[in-house]
Amino acid sequence: MTIAIHAQQKVDPNSDQPGFLHSQKLESLKMITRDQFVDNAGEVIRDQYDRVSTEAKKRLECTAKSVGRRPFESLAMAVGTGVIAGVLLGISMSKRKHAE
Repeated sequence: MTIAIHAQQKVDPNSDQPGFLHSQKLESLKMITRDQFVDNAGEVIRDQYDRVSTEAKKRLECTAKSVGRRPFESLAMAVGTGVIAGVLLGISMSKRKHAE
């Protein structure tokens, strides 16, 4: 089984056969096997996972430094965020309960 991979190509509006690719464009199609496609997909997924993992580690280190510099402000923000989320959730649940 083969899979055709090609870049998006525009059809020439001056062509005598609109809607069809020219033979030159057909030659530009790259045919690969299913195994090559799967290998390529796995490689792309690994690359993206590595990128996301690296960014997450950087952000975690930045957050740890920020909390280390201002521990009380960080604690206040966490508690305040939790209280606000709890109030909003409580309001939402009470409205849903009264609607039934």
